[in-house]
Amino acid sequence: MEALPGVQSAGAASNTPLNNQPNLSVEFTIEGSPPLPPGERQTSDLMVISPNYFKTIGIPLLSGRDFSEADGIEAPRVAIISDLMARRYWPREDPVGRRIRFNGAAEGASG
Repeated sequence: MEALPGVQSAGAASNTPLNNQPNLSVEFTIEGSPPLPPGERQTSDLMVISPNYFKTIGIPLLSGRDFSEADGIEAPRVAIISDLMARRYWPREDPVGRRIRFNGAAEGASG
């Protein structure tokens, strides 16, 4: 799509803002953090997006990097987290390079 005349940027997402569809909520743990008390869980909404999604909708990345075509199925897994998640779970440190685990599977660095 980006090759079409007049198209400046294109991206795709599994869900879009303000569409009233429920997001996929996933449980996660933060590598190196102490275990949570019994019965307590950490959850986050999960979206699958393409490279350039944030650029296309005009949301700047505050830290880290965007996804790229190199982030394929065989590459180490990476994640982009919200500013809210960064401040909540890493209030006095940089979350770039930290690892999170979704549903028991290592998902890679956040940032």
